[in-house]
Amino acid sequence: MVTFPELLVAEEVKKYKAKINPNVYVYSIDLAGYGTLQVPQDEPRSCLIAGWSDRILKFIKLFEEDKKTAVERIKEYGKKSKKRK
Repeated sequence: MVTFPELLVAEEVKKYKAKINPNVYVYSIDLAGYGTLQVPQDEPRSCLIAGWSDRILKFIKLFEEDKKTAVERIKEYGKKSKKRK
């Protein structure tokens, strides 16, 4: 289930981008992994992260450098994890 709690966060992000920095990155970290979003997934420079690991900080750096490479790395990691099982 995907929800936007009263669109409060999404609206504030839009305001911030309009007034202060249109190129800001927004990271939504869903610790419980329920898949809820604070900003729409199609929002430019936004990223939903589920769970927590110290690797998230490395991912954020990679995501800001090149989103496609970040996604490819995640897919590669997923393939390696399946092979180990």
